[in-house]
Amino acid sequence: MAASNLTTTTVQTTFWVFAILFTVLLIAEVRIMMKQISLGPESASERRSTGTTEEG
Repeated sequence: MAASNLTTTTVQTTFWVFAILFTVLLIAEVRIMMKQISLGPESASERRSTGTTEEG
């Protein structure tokens, strides 16, 4: 068995913070992907033809 100064509460809290954080990031990623998919490739070609970039 490994020895540690960490309490069960600390480990559980850290786990849930990471779980919530990465769930929020996953939701944001899916929303961005769905938005870009709905715009379609025409919008991307329009951005290129007008000379605007994604960076702003």
